[in-house]
Amino acid sequence: QLSYRVVAIGVDNQESHPSEPVEVTLSDRQPPSVPHILDVSGVAGKVTLTFAPGLPVEDTEQFLVVRGGSQDDPGLVIGDPVPASKSTYEDTHVLPGNSYWHRIVAVDAAGNRSDPTRAVVVQVAHPDLSQLPAPTAEFVAKPFPHVRIAFTQPQSGMTAIVQRRTGSD
Repeated sequence: QLSYRVVAIGVDNQESHPSEPVEVTLSDRQPPSVPHILDVSGVAGKVTLTFAPGLPVEDTEQFLVVRGGSQDDPGLVIGDPVPASKSTYEDTHVLPGNSYWHRIVAVDAAGNRSDPTRAVVVQVAHPDLSQLPAPTAEFVAKPFPHVRIAFTQPQSGMTAIVQRRTGSD
């Protein structure tokens, strides 16, 4: 908090009495410390980030997750802000086989943003297909002879392919 008062000075260098003081409170402009990325994972077709706030911890109100397409790409904020009480984020809007660069930014109660962390690259692996139930096929005679195939909808980034074999084809 700052206090100001005014004194008028004449051309003859005589000074007036000071004015009443005016109190001014400046808004908080000090950003929180840069957070730390502790662990990254690209298993199961998603990116999982584990992170912690910089010190002092109480300066961080929430985190922003930033995703870019290369190390030099500043990226864009993705998803909703993550509360400071959480230390992980799952990015499921990724494609298996691709690499993504992530950064974390801390935000304080006044809305000040920290500098971003260094970019970490994550290679997204394909989900484990052994967790999916096996497809089923059943012959149905009516109203006409056909085969009904049932399978679980594939996860994002995966595709189901149905093949038919006749004779030796």
